[in-house]
Amino acid sequence: MTTALFILLGIAALSILVVIHEFGHFFAARWMGVRVEAFSVGWGPVLFRFRAWDTEFRLSLLPLGGYCKMQGEGDLQKSFEAKADWDTRPGSFFHVASWRRLVISAAGPVFNFASALLLLVFIGLTGYTSRELPARVFIEDPLAPTPANRAGLQTGDTLVRLDGREVYTFEEVQGLVRSSGGRSLSVEFERGGQVQTVILAPEYSEEAGRWIVGIAPYYEPVIAAVEAESPADRAGLRAGDRIVEFNGQRILSWNPVVRELGKRLVEYPLKVQRGQQLLELRLRPELDRADNLIVGWRLQLPLIQRPSLDVFRALGYGWQRAITVLAGTLDTLIGLFRGKNLDRAIAGPIQTTYTLGQATAMVLAEEGSGYASIIQLFSFLSLVLFLMNLLPIPGLDGGHILFSLVEIVRRKRLSPATFLNFQRIGVAFILAILVIAVVTDIFFVSRLG
Repeated sequence: MTTALFILLGIAALSILVVIHEFGHFFAARWMGVRVEAFSVGWGPVLFRFRAWDTEFRLSLLPLGGYCKMQGEGDLQKSFEAKADWDTRPGSFFHVASWRRLVISAAGPVFNFASALLLLVFIGLTGYTSRELPARVFIEDPLAPTPANRAGLQTGDTLVRLDGREVYTFEEVQGLVRSSGGRSLSVEFERGGQVQTVILAPEYSEEAGRWIVGIAPYYEPVIAAVEAESPADRAGLRAGDRIVEFNGQRILSWNPVVRELGKRLVEYPLKVQRGQQLLELRLRPELDRADNLIVGWRLQLPLIQRPSLDVFRALGYGWQRAITVLAGTLDTLIGLFRGKNLDRAIAGPIQTTYTLGQATAMVLAEEGSGYASIIQLFSFLSLVLFLMNLLPIPGLDGGHILFSLVEIVRRKRLSPATFLNFQRIGVAFILAILVIAVVTDIFFVSRLG
């Protein structure tokens, strides 16, 4: 698929999520007595409009999400310049009580969370097949004093049940370990057709900022796709190839390959199983303009079959998956605010839509994984939007929520001047992030070319 198609698919996916977010603001505003002047799907010139419930509904030209325009939102600057108080017209956003504005501001993120949870509960109820990392473990260093080594786990073991819960994917294992709080966990695992039980005692890692047990996901060294004109393509690798030897080392899992590639940029000999043939090839990775390693292959994840669940178990499944995604996103944000690879951690709008579109296209083209992978992708993005919009940054919903909470605690309205200055701080912060995002987009586009 082309770059343009990836970007179009990414825009479509993001637009759906943003419209859901804005619908949350719309319904809450009407519930809280605030008049919604306009609700638009898309931005820019209006193609079609109609009125209902004292609101003008619009379909606009640019399919970039949408907006919910509430009465009084645009009067902040006027109030500041005239040194006047807030808009006192009935139905104005800044006229209603602070707690009502808090509800309206929080409703957008809440709709994103609720839609993600409902999607996850739905696939829990129906059961599904998807391509994911299985709950199979890889031990990086068998001699290290980690909880996994002390419990006797070995590379290739497949976890079946953790803390009394069935686990199918490595993501579920990570979520349960992260939320354990250091409490010892009962682990049932399969090795050689036999199910055994051990006790895992997680340890807190200051470096990672979470509870860990010393395991990594086990990757089958099977190639799912090869990018044209990439180092992998020039080496003669093809989809379906299984790497059996890399740089003279017998390969059972992909992990040693990744570790070796990260050490040095040289030509690597490898042996590949292709059908009944054993091929000897040579791979020379490259660096792009941002010094990122380029190989040009994608791994083949196994199909995992999940049985359908009853309502209560499906609710538990959906909630657990949602919390796992949120915890992982929080870990990423904490690392970002600590300054770890700030320039690479922030993706610009072009890179975001391209990556999302590429993932959507891969899911649509994937045979055997059905609708579940698309649902999981959308639920993941909805949860990220939920969390990002709750950050207490002026200009985001979290900034409005913080402003409302301050007023509730003080039992007194803050002035338009205070609110405007608060917003200006947020604008400066967002502009700084935008500058970094634009720079990363420039590098990203240059790599695509």
